[in-house]
Amino acid sequence: MRIAAAAHDIFAYQGDALILPLLEGGEPLRGAVKTLDAALKGAITHLLQQKSFRRKFSERCLLHPTGRLGVPQLLLVGLGKASDLTQDRVRQVTGTALRQLRALRARTVAIAVHDTVWGPLESETVAQAISEGALLGLYRFDLHKAKQNRDRSAEIESKKEDNNGYRHSRHGGSHRPYGHMGLHERP
Repeated sequence: MRIAAAAHDIFAYQGDALILPLLEGGEPLRGAVKTLDAALKGAITHLLQQKSFRRKFSERCLLHPTGRLGVPQLLLVGLGKASDLTQDRVRQVTGTALRQLRALRARTVAIAVHDTVWGPLESETVAQAISEGALLGLYRFDLHKAKQNRDRSAEIESKKEDNNGYRHSRHGGSHRPYGHMGLHERP
């Protein structure tokens, strides 16, 4: 697994799943979410009108947008009220959503991060909380399990820079710094 912040068109993104976080409240869909809803022929609006998905904190609803997106699974995730949204809640929602998608064998997942979703939180704070939530939510301690039962599909490599601008890995060796924190998916 690799965590990276990148600008992508949500319609062009190719992966196993897309997570779409939504704030609770009566405000209508707007921006990228409104465009996405139109591509899904009003599926999100229909769920909201039927109160099947209320956008409550950590509430989730899995959709299968067959042929309408580059992903076979779209996970709607409720963030709760904007006034209650904190960095810790973003971590919790991220970890919970990723665990659900991991159980469904999703290997490549994107989280739609658009400014209108995160209410009072700054984008840097949200990016940090998403990364931390992914690391904490997908962590599994399997040191004492038999080797054939271990799932080592994602290995975490912690990196830090020294005073010379080199990045050291806990696996040894030095590397020149690069722009994003990495979790690398093993084949």
